[in-house]
Amino acid sequence: MSSELYAVGLNHKSAPVELREQLAIGSDDHARVLAGLREQAGFAEIMVVSTCNRVEVYGVAGKGFAPERVLPVLAELQRIPSFGRQHDLVEHAFVRAAVDAARHIFRVTASLESLVVGEPQILGQVKDAFERARENGAVGPVLDRCLSLAFKSAKRVRTETEVAKGAANVSSVAVDLARTIFDPLTGCTALVVGAGEMAEQAASYLRTAGVGELVVINRSAPRALALAERVGGYHEPWER
Repeated sequence: MSSELYAVGLNHKSAPVELREQLAIGSDDHARVLAGLREQAGFAEIMVVSTCNRVEVYGVAGKGFAPERVLPVLAELQRIPSFGRQHDLVEHAFVRAAVDAARHIFRVTASLESLVVGEPQILGQVKDAFERARENGAVGPVLDRCLSLAFKSAKRVRTETEVAKGAANVSSVAVDLARTIFDPLTGCTALVVGAGEMAEQAASYLRTAGVGELVVINRSAPRALALAERVGGYHEPWER
């Protein structure tokens, strides 16, 4: 059997945020995870897109490849034993192959699969993931061609359609909704749950909107404290 293109992962449509957060890959772990997935899951080429709304593996593999092994291997690499068993992940995972995989990659890159369709961040996030994979020697001719075309397609979608008109992201939409309900926000206290990219965006938007106080909570107290300091808020324990 010749090599095939695959897209395997979790996203906001298929999996709860708690699972996506635990499988998310930090920048310091990216090279290690790429190498581990390539060796243990059997990819010839591989890249991983890890954002607030998705953890998706795009890769090329040949005979004997078992796509159902990808997420359990990722869980093991992330040292999450409770999610390392196949039956814990199968109901939340998606698998695309060949043309379907390419179509999915194109749609993700063009922000057609985003929680807020048309949001601009995803294109940069996919580009960053591609560059990291290339820097680690994980990109071959298939991924290179596929992603090059996906980037060109995404640019055309943004310039030739109305998809990006008035585009926002989830954080800005949430703050806009808060302003319609509580405006002005100057006398309000806002609770930000989490300390990742989306949480920091929300905190920044809230500050710009003039919120009175910002409280940050997260399972990791050091991360909550760091975010609170960056946005001029304070943190509270996850469990009180």
